[in-house]
Amino acid sequence: MYVQRQRKYVYLQKIKPIHRMLYSILSALNVQTVLIGLLVVLIVYKLKQRWKYNLPPGPFGWPLIGSYEVLQAKYLHEIFGKYTQKYGPVFTVRLGPYPIVVLNDINSVTEALVKSKADFANRPFIHSVSVMTEGRKDIAFSNYTPTWKLHRKIAGKALRQYLAGNHLEKVLHESMNKCLPVMAKEKGSFNPENYIDLMVFNILNAVCFGESVELDDPEFVNFMKIDKDATEMAASGFVEDLFPSMCKIWTTNKYRTVIKMFDEIISIVKRKFQEHEKTFNSDNIRDFTDSLILARKEAEQEENDEVLSQLTNTHLRQTLMDIFFAGIDTSRITLYFAVRYMAGLPDIQSKVQEEIDRVVGKDRLPGIKDREKLSYTEATLHEAMRLGTASPVGVPHKTMCDTKVGGYSDQ
Repeated sequence: MYVQRQRKYVYLQKIKPIHRMLYSILSALNVQTVLIGLLVVLIVYKLKQRWKYNLPPGPFGWPLIGSYEVLQAKYLHEIFGKYTQKYGPVFTVRLGPYPIVVLNDINSVTEALVKSKADFANRPFIHSVSVMTEGRKDIAFSNYTPTWKLHRKIAGKALRQYLAGNHLEKVLHESMNKCLPVMAKEKGSFNPENYIDLMVFNILNAVCFGESVELDDPEFVNFMKIDKDATEMAASGFVEDLFPSMCKIWTTNKYRTVIKMFDEIISIVKRKFQEHEKTFNSDNIRDFTDSLILARKEAEQEENDEVLSQLTNTHLRQTLMDIFFAGIDTSRITLYFAVRYMAGLPDIQSKVQEEIDRVVGKDRLPGIKDREKLSYTEATLHEAMRLGTASPVGVPHKTMCDTKVGGYSDQ
């Protein structure tokens, strides 16, 4: 009995100093200390992650926040150009908690997107894009799945059917003939942006929905305002994409405004799609929307029912959004750059005009058959697109497996 008590006594004597030490430590803790401790843990975790995957070098990124310089950059391509000079064409930046590997030369891009395209076929989850595409049901930002492959197959088939022959050339000429007489009424120098907008809008509106509008049409004016405002506001990104879970509690005013704009465009496309469904006639394919509906009906006879059941009307509407909304945006910006470069280089402008007059003449519009003879004009357009690209930072990709690019590991 004595021995047991003696042992117990000794045990307690050993424990008491430990209790006192723990109590002293816990009583000294405050919010600042806890945050510093968490910061150290995060730094150690990120270092282990970098060592494990041998990620490319890059600027320092704060835990949770990432690279402050990248987050504050107005033009990503400019800051990426700066990092290329410092770290090389393959480098890592952190956006929020996510490491992003940037490829900034032709060799690394070819290695990833051509030679190893299957490894980089996925798309990362971006919260704002997911909302804008009704749950990633488009083609451009959807993951590489059986549904996506069928979606792309149907869209490709519909586009080939619709553009067979000289249909696209006819649409282009109709749009030009509608706009040029109005533009000719301008006196002196003027800003051609509204006319470029009208031509591009009418081309894609005719391709997608078989419709054409005038310069003062309310739908056209409203759409272009939404397009330009949304593009400008979304260019600097959303904090919601870095911390998507916060959207359940709070969202920024910019995010809510842009999402509301996209909802309005989606509702317009949805209405036009429903009208086409009601009036669809397989013997009279009026536009790309009809071709899309026809391609889906044909797929119902050929494809796996389980995969086909996952391809909804929302997917088809988002295909129209890919072509209509994204097509208008990239085309108008490319033409803005081309016109501005030509205005600043009158000697180049004169040579282009001289070649068109010689090959095409002045009694008709240029056509596809003239392209091979308009080498100087085509080279000028290519150079304008190179200098003034509408999308200087490409669509983001996500790896489907552990792989390598530029000699570095990627996951």
